[in-house]
Amino acid sequence: MEGTHLRFGNVARGGLRWSDRPDDFRTEILGLAKTQQSKNVVIVPVGSKGGFVLKTEIKDRKTLREESHLQYQRFIRGMLEITDNLDPNGNPSHPRDVICYDSMDPYMVVAADKGTATFSDTANQISKEYGYWLGDAFASGGSSGYDHKEEAITSRGAWECIKLHFLEMGHEIESEITRVVGIGDMSGDVFGNGMLLSKTLQLNAAFNHLHIFLDPDPDPELSWKERHRLFQMSNSSWKDYNSSIISRGGGVFERRAKAIDLSPETREMLGTDEKSLTGEEVIQLILKMKVDLILFWRCWDFRKKSCPK
Repeated sequence: MEGTHLRFGNVARGGLRWSDRPDDFRTEILGLAKTQQSKNVVIVPVGSKGGFVLKTEIKDRKTLREESHLQYQRFIRGMLEITDNLDPNGNPSHPRDVICYDSMDPYMVVAADKGTATFSDTANQISKEYGYWLGDAFASGGSSGYDHKEEAITSRGAWECIKLHFLEMGHEIESEITRVVGIGDMSGDVFGNGMLLSKTLQLNAAFNHLHIFLDPDPDPELSWKERHRLFQMSNSSWKDYNSSIISRGGGVFERRAKAIDLSPETREMLGTDEKSLTGEEVIQLILKMKVDLILFWRCWDFRKKSCPK
């Protein structure tokens, strides 16, 4: 396991993510931290973000979940062992056997995030073992708080803005068919909840860092039920999507694929005459698709050119 935790100040809030990006998880956490910083400016002084990644590949889903929980505990203990604390009288102190080069910095919280939404009770129990001054306020959620994913707090707030935009254009998004492109997957808190807020969404295409999902003519009701199934599944991916529900010509493909054969239906949807494209080329066309809504439920940025200059 490797982990990192970034804070923009002495009083900062943000979650811990179980990352599935071993090659660049630090870059992922930095991007999330920057987003958290901009969001939390209206909540607390500054934002923070942390995350860890498993260094061994585990195929079995149950074993993977158990290992992630174990390594999450190691990560929490490792951070608490080098974090300042407050005694019952409110006096700060550095941890024992640690050489600290900074000033007193006893405030650290580990909110729930993707992959760790059900781990808050574990973190608070470890906090109690270490005598950490925040107690069960160390990790939000769990039995003493709310389940961020279950409550769908972030996605519901964003959805109200989306509804308003469409109402102003004369479109009732919760009752009228709406063609959608999505960036993310159903295992995520925000994306997963967001894609279930309307049963009339036609998700024509979606992608994350691993897979590309293409569905030229989805059945809104059946696809909603399948998205709901994936959302309830632990650590699901687009590969878990039932292929029998995908409309003619669609499918799930590897993002890193050097060649994806495109069906006539998919070519028409993407607006191309090319019969085969790389995964990245397909994504470029997805972002240009003529749809009603593009849902960026992930903290990524996109450039118009292959070169950032």
